[in-house]
Formats: sequence, C-alpha cells, structure tokens
Amino acid sequence: MGCSCVGPNHVLFLLLCRKCIWHNLCVSSCFVSVNWLFVIYIHLLADPVNSSLNFETSAQTSFSDGEDEKKIPYHQQQRGGVRSKTSIIRSSLATEERKVTPNNTGFAPLDWTNDIGKYLILLLVVLGVLAAFALRPLILKKQDAHKVDEVQVMKKFYDGFRKLQINFPSQSQALWSRSQRILELHLLNKDNKQPAIILLTAAQDAEQTLHCVGNKLAKTYASSLNSNYTVISGPDRKSEDSEDVKEEIDDKLSEGFQGTARAAVLHRLELLPPGSLLILYKYCDHENANFKNVALVLTVLLDDSTLTTDILLSDLEEKVRDFFGKTFIVSDTKKSHNEMDVDKLSGVWSRISHVVLPVFPEKDVGKQCEETETKV
Repeated sequence: MGCSCVGPNHVLFLLLCRKCIWHNLCVSSCFVSVNWLFVIYIHLLADPVNSSLNFETSAQTSFSDGEDEKKIPYHQQQRGGVRSKTSIIRSSLATEERKVTPNNTGFAPLDWTNDIGKYLILLLVVLGVLAAFALRPLILKKQDAHKVDEVQVMKKFYDGFRKLQINFPSQSQALWSRSQRILELHLLNKDNKQPAIILLTAAQDAEQTLHCVGNKLAKTYASSLNSNYTVISGPDRKSEDSEDVKEEIDDKLSEGFQGTARAAVLHRLELLPPGSLLILYKYCDHENANFKNVALVLTVLLDDSTLTTDILLSDLEEKVRDFFGKTFIVSDTKKSHNEMDVDKLSGVWSRISHVVLPVFPEKDVGKQCEETETKV
C-alpha cells in the first residue's frame, strides 16, 4: 500500500507510514533469517563425512603398510621392539572416526561452543527480537479494538441512562445513583463473578411507573451490549401451579441468556406462586448463579397506598421483607420440598435483596412506556 501525504495531519501520517515500513521490514527480516537458519542447520547437522576421501585414505594406508612391513625385520616385529607405522596410522584413524561419528550415523554433531554455534545462537536471538517487533502492531491493534468496543458500550449506557433520568424526573437520586453504579460496574467487568440484581418496589399509586422503569432499566443495560432482554410477568401466572411456573421461568431465562438476551425483568414477584420463587436460587445465587454476565431487574408492588419520598432505604428493605413473609408464608408448618417455607424464603430473600430501590409515581407515564418492549 502506497503512502500519500495529504491533509493537515502530515506529521502523524508520516509516522504511520514509517510504522508500516518498519513493520514490513521486520517481517521481511524474519523470513530471511528463517531461510539462513535453515541453510546453516542443513550444513551443520546434515553434512555427511566424505566417503571417497575415507576410501583414498584407506588405500594409501594399506600401501604404506606393505612398504613399512618390508623395511622392519620380522624378528623385531615379533619382539615388539619397534611399533609399525601402520599400527600408529590405524590407531589414529580409529580415534578420529570415533570423534567424528560417535553414533556411526555419518553425520557430524553440532558443537555449540565453536564460533559457528555462537553465531547460530545470536541469529536465533535476533530472529526472536524481529518477530516480537513484527507481531507487536497486531497485538496493539487487538488491544485498541477491545478498548474502542468498551468505550462504545459505556457511551451507549450513559446516554441511555441520562434519557431515563430526564424522562422520569420524579424519581429519587438514590434510584439513579445506586442502579447506575451496579450496572456500570457490571458492564466494565468482562468476567463477572455474579449477576447484577436490582429489586424495585413501589406502592399502589406507582404501579404503572414501576412496570415502566423496570423495563427501561433492563433495556438500557441490554441495548448498550447490542442485545435483548427477557420479560416475565407475574400477574399472568398467578393462578398456575408452582412447579409449572418454576419450570416455565427456568426455560425462558435459560433460553434468553443462552441466546441474545443479556438482561431480564421479573414483574410482580408477589403474584407468582410461592414455590416458583425457588428458581431464583439458580439465577441469583451469587457466585453459584448459572449466568453471571447478565442483569436481572425484579419488581414488587406493595399493598401500601403510597410511599413517602424521604423513606430510608433500610426501612424500605425491611418493609419489602415483611411483605414477602406475609404474602408467601401462610403458616409456620413444615412444607414439602417444592413448597415455600420460612427458611427457603429467607434464602431467596438473601439472594435478591442486595439493592432495594423505591419507585415513585410519574405524571404522564403512559407516554414514556408506549414504546414496544423488546422481548425474547
């Protein structure tokens, strides 16, 4: 790709071009180094001993052997007083042969202590450095893409959350600050240890607002990740069997989270059959939850006619917990495994009550909720 210097960013463009040239130079050097390394390896490890030279040496040795034996008297050879030149040559050749071919393979071993071995080690080091420089732009490019994606996700989330605050001006600061904090931390962490869980509650005068805010929070979180959200309605399952509802909720949440959904809303928990709430162990059990990189928004409508705007979050949490006990526990008698009792309800409550936030009534809330819900 050619480099053309146009526009006001002349210096930056030259730097980029120089970066491209350096990258191409490193890649080319790597290929050249690999070729030279292969050639050196072949010559050092695969250079056979010259068989013809060995043959000529053997022939000359045999000829000299005959001449020497003629010059030395037989009685001196028998007494061993003079060692024949042939014996010396044979011993020398045997020693050299053992040095050159210890494994009788016909190939010379590579000695890393000699100059060629040192140069080969240096070549390997240089090759590694060049490869590192050649791969560095690719690694940085991948990291930059990850950072850009993270920035875009958070930008979409903050933009959507800001619209929520504008469209629902009657809500408390606690609702916005606490919910935003838990959702943004979940988005920033790509490997969450547990799902993000928010429990919204309201009095009778804010029923419609509660439904709308719950959907909007789930949608804001899911939209920032270019995904969908699942909606489960408690009023639609009020008179159904607990086991059937539990299985239906399980199927719908699993299907959504295994598909394109990254958030879910469970509306009106107080209207679900008591035993069906046990399914929340599977999805809200902290580090043991089946899906951790997801957000769950739960809603509860109290039987109070209204809530005071200055209610403390601790008082609100206690109010919702008492309401759960009154709604789901008819008596203290021991229930079957699939039915709700005091201990099981306490376990469910401990898993969903991390963040309990109030929702207050809004004027003209119908206009804010006319948008079609995205469901899975």
